[in-house]
Amino acid sequence: MFSALGRTVYRSRKVVAIVSVAIALLGTVLATDLTGSLSGGGWIDPDSESAAVARQLAAGEGSGSAQVFAIYSGTPSTDARSDEFQAAIAVSLAPLVADPLVTSATGYAQLPDDRFISLDGAAAAVVLDLAETDADAIDDVERMRELIAPIEGVDIALTGMAPIVHDAAETSERDLLRAELVSLPLVLVILVAVFASLVAAGMPLLVAGLAVPTTLGIIAGLAQQTEMSLFVLNSSTMLGLALAIDYSLFIVSRFREELARGRSTAEAVERSVATAGKAVVFSALAVGIGLSGLLLFEAAALTSMGVAGVLVVVASATYAVTFLPAVLGMLGPRVNALSVAALYRRLRPAAFSSATTALDAATEARPSRRWQAVARWVMAHPVAVLVPTLALLLVLGVPFLQVRQAVPDATIYPDSMESGAAFMTLQTDFEPGQTNPLVVLAEVEGDPTDEQPLELLTEYVQALEGLEGVARVDSFFTGLPNPLTGERLTTAQVVMAYREPALRELLQPLVDRYTQGSSVRIDVISPQLTSSPRTCLLYTSPS
Repeated sequence: MFSALGRTVYRSRKVVAIVSVAIALLGTVLATDLTGSLSGGGWIDPDSESAAVARQLAAGEGSGSAQVFAIYSGTPSTDARSDEFQAAIAVSLAPLVADPLVTSATGYAQLPDDRFISLDGAAAAVVLDLAETDADAIDDVERMRELIAPIEGVDIALTGMAPIVHDAAETSERDLLRAELVSLPLVLVILVAVFASLVAAGMPLLVAGLAVPTTLGIIAGLAQQTEMSLFVLNSSTMLGLALAIDYSLFIVSRFREELARGRSTAEAVERSVATAGKAVVFSALAVGIGLSGLLLFEAAALTSMGVAGVLVVVASATYAVTFLPAVLGMLGPRVNALSVAALYRRLRPAAFSSATTALDAATEARPSRRWQAVARWVMAHPVAVLVPTLALLLVLGVPFLQVRQAVPDATIYPDSMESGAAFMTLQTDFEPGQTNPLVVLAEVEGDPTDEQPLELLTEYVQALEGLEGVARVDSFFTGLPNPLTGERLTTAQVVMAYREPALRELLQPLVDRYTQGSSVRIDVISPQLTSSPRTCLLYTSPS
């Protein structure tokens, strides 16, 4: 079968090469705006309890559920609680608050609570509720930043899911470009050292240059139909480069060996595909099966990386057994052109003429003698090779025993990323967890303000407050002060307050904020990051 494939590719080599390049160019065009279609989320199982709670809250609040935090940081002498500073914030945010995108803005001016003020008193945070989801808000981040008026001497930064995903996309693009600028020259140097020919060394990079754009183009199409993680950019690009080079090495090396044995170009192509091509296909099959295990996960981020991995494996192997043999068929013996030894001889003709001539002859006659010697030595001393190699691998794998898995958040991004740095500011400079609570949705029977539901809810909240890592629990019935003594109202007093028409009218906004029919929202304030493995609350349904 593979021999037949090799013959077919050689006979139609020009057509195969043209079609391959056309497909890759189409993929490049489709992937032009790929980052805007990718998601920074997707780490939550859509069928999980937490996802169901988020959907229910969003539906009940009648908004997109997205929140953005605006951080205003003054000088060390700034009093963020002062009327002047808060008035400046109001003027700065006025154009954004007036935009239909924002449904509400809550800060110290609206709710005089220290949760909106940094620990040193020099910065203030404002919570902006949006009329769209986090995914939809990503495209509006730049517009939000443009609508915020600057304040002299004050640093303004936005954070939240939408700004973080937006900035992460731009950071990933820059990182990919930087990685390519660093890795490609190094890879080229290694390939030149292996093949001793510039033309042969360029073949694997040519295959990678087709496989990666093709994969990204397909991903761009899939991203229009389903959620695809932002991390597929990095995984598909790096994996595609590695696989394309790996697979191409097999075929180019075998092709040159067949030519060195005196075979014609057609025969060399056929035998290369029949032998090395078969190894490439079965290797790709094994890698693809391994990566397809990611498809069994429910989280879209993991499944999308599995899809991207399988796609780039298929693309790399396909181009390696079709496009590459076609190009080799057109090049023939010219694949050895621009020999490193020949180029060096031209630069130093007198002193090194005889040495480089001998090197050329050795390269053309026995291109794999060195590796054959290594293989023979390894097979002659299997134990001497296996034991130290296995020991080295085990030593290198020891750090994996200390891996602590968690859902990635802004802590994985560099400080140079504005939204990531602002997120860490909320965690370190403000009282941790105050603006980003863990949300619990409790279901009760009847009106949540009635005595029996309130007693059950109070019992549940007390259990939550007793958990390690919980600083405070907020809801419509917690922390209500007695206007005469300032002490916290008991459950019976809270029930009486909601039965009193005048007090009920005053407390109704609180009820509307934390209840949806018989569902009660409970905000658990914790200094731990919501993505931390330690952030695990014991849920006991009040019954």
